[in-house]
Amino acid sequence: MATIGTLITRVETRIALASGLDVQAVDEPRFLEMLRSRYNSLFDRNWWTDYLTLGTYTTDGTTGLITGDVTGLINRVADIHSIFYDDHDDPIPMLKFNANPRHARRPSWAPYASDATKMFKVYPIDQVATLNVWFRTRLTDTQWEQDNTETEVNMDDEMLILGTVFDYLSDDGSNDDATKKYLGMYQDRIKQLEKLQLQAPIAKSNDRNGYPTRWYDGP
Repeated sequence: MATIGTLITRVETRIALASGLDVQAVDEPRFLEMLRSRYNSLFDRNWWTDYLTLGTYTTDGTTGLITGDVTGLINRVADIHSIFYDDHDDPIPMLKFNANPRHARRPSWAPYASDATKMFKVYPIDQVATLNVWFRTRLTDTQWEQDNTETEVNMDDEMLILGTVFDYLSDDGSNDDATKKYLGMYQDRIKQLEKLQLQAPIAKSNDRNGYPTRWYDGP
């Protein structure tokens, strides 16, 4: 992990060594944009454990919304990995877009991006429940502004640097050997990290019976 400022400095050093170019401070905005683009691409590529968080929330029993506030934590619905009800091993499914939520009798969730403090809604709405939510937090646009160089990027710094240097060399086009070298190093680093990703164990509880049925009142 490193700050944005540290990452830019290291990118400048690598580029100077690889290309033989005299990298100037005037290029820093360009490096920042390349670093940001590479970060966004890598962020969506995998559920990296470096920025995964487990949050616990309670529904209000009236609207299906949580009583807490996820502002700055969950910035997009796409960043919600899974929602678990209490201590059950199965995640609550996301409500299908062609399903009527009024008829939901088993617990399910739906996007609620219109309220940045909540981001999701749980059905049926009239139940109070404890939810364990796995989500990832993406850096905001404000955090990527040039005067926020002390912002820490919770992602493998070597992967980010190698990818950004490759982008620069590819655009520059003056050193094919260095470009191929950094592409290979970048791809190798991704493979290394993907092998290290946490794999959730298969639950072996004898009392697993699918999705929780506390809210199910049918036959």
